Amino acid sequence: MKKMFNTCRFYILVMVLGLISRPVAGQLVVIPGSATAMTPQQFVETYLVGSGITVSNVLLNGSAEPRNSDLRLPLKSRDQIGSFTAAGDALDQLHITGGVILSSGYAVKAVAGVNTPVGDDMWGTGSPPLNESDPDLLILAGSTINDKCILEFDFIPQTDVVTFNYVFGSREFDEFCWDYNDAFGLFLSGPDISGGAGFINDAVNIALMPGIANFVTINNICDYDGNKPGNGVYSWRNDYIPRSFSYDRLTHVFSATYTVQCNQTYHMKFGIADALDSMLDTGVFLEQNSFTSNNVTSTTTFSNPLTGQLLVEGCNEVSLVYSITLPKAENLDIDLFIHSSGTAGQADILPNPFPVKATIQAGQLQSAPIVISAVNDGIPDGTE
Repeated sequence: MKKMFNTCRFYILVMVLGLISRPVAGQLVVIPGSATAMTPQQFVETYLVGSGITVSNVLLNGSAEPRNSDLRLPLKSRDQIGSFTAAGDALDQLHITGGVILSSGYAVKAVAGVNTPVGDDMWGTGSPPLNESDPDLLILAGSTINDKCILEFDFIPQTDVVTFNYVFGSREFDEFCWDYNDAFGLFLSGPDISGGAGFINDAVNIALMPGIANFVTINNICDYDGNKPGNGVYSWRNDYIPRSFSYDRLTHVFSATYTVQCNQTYHMKFGIADALDSMLDTGVFLEQNSFTSNNVTSTTTFSNPLTGQLLVEGCNEVSLVYSITLPKAENLDIDLFIHSSGTAGQADILPNPFPVKATIQAGQLQSAPIVISAVNDGIPDGTE
C-alpha cells in the first residue's frame, strides 16, 4: 500500500494501492489479556490512548482487578480483550496495524484457524457466561445478551473534540443477518451530553454508520451491505484464501468523533456482546493510540466503493479533507509531507508535487479537498 503521513502536531494516514502482482502472506497476531501483567490503566495508556487525552479509573468488565488476575476463572473474561498486530495481507484487509481487540468470545479466535481454547465460539459449556446483563447493550441488541466485554474509563480531553478509529466484524454475517443482532457500542457521557436514547448517564453512542444516524450493528450493516459479495459501501465480505480473520464480514475503518469541552472530565465505555445466544463471535478492533483529542480531524472519501479503502491505479481517486469543530478567526494551516516510513513516494502518486499544506479558511470548518490518485504506469509493482 502506498502510505503517506501528514502532521499538525500528529499523524494522519492515507493508504494508496498499486497493482497487485502476487499475494503476500498475511499475519494477524492477538495477545490475550491473560498473557500480560498490565493493569487496565497501563493497557489503555499503552494500546489505546494517543495525544491530548488523560485517562483514569480504567475498568474491565466492571472489575478493577488486574487483567491477568485468576479471580475470574474458569470463564476468564480477561481473555475477551487483547492487543493485536496486523501485517501482510491482514494489514491490507484491516488497514490498521495494531491496537486493542474486544470480543464476545476469546479474543485470540479473531485469528482464522485458531481452535483453542476448546468450545468453538463459546464461553463455557451450556450455561450463559459471566456478565450477561448490561442496560446499554440490551438496548442495542433488542434482546437478551451473553458474553459481554466492557472496557471503560474517565478521561480529560485537551481540545474540543475526541476521535478514534475502529473496525467491527462478526461471524454472524451474512447467514444470520437480522436474526442475531450482536451488540456493540461506544458510549460517551459527561458535560453537556444528552443522548436521549436511554443509555446510562444519558450517554450518546458514537458508533455510527458513516453519514447515517444509525448505530453500527449487525442488523444495520446487513441492511446496507448484507448478502453482497465482496465489498459493500460500509463493509467487506471475508472471502480471502488463505484467510487472516475468522470473521465473515468486517467494516472498513470507521472514525468516531464527538465535540466535547476542553479540560472537563468525561466517561467512555466500549462494549460488545452476543445477542440471544453464546455462539459465533463478534469483535471490534480499536486502532492503537487513535483515541485522541486534537482540534483537526481528517476524512478520506474513496470514489469507487468496489475498491474499498484502497487506491488502485486507474480505478479510483481519494479525496482528503481536513475539518475542525469550531471556525477560527484566522486561516489555519496544516503542514503536510509524505512520511519516509512508507514504501511509496511522490513518484507513485498525484498531485505532483504534493501540497506542503492544507488550509482551513477563517470562518470555515473544512479545507478544500486534495484529490489523490495513484500514478497509472501499467507496471505490476506490488503493494506499497
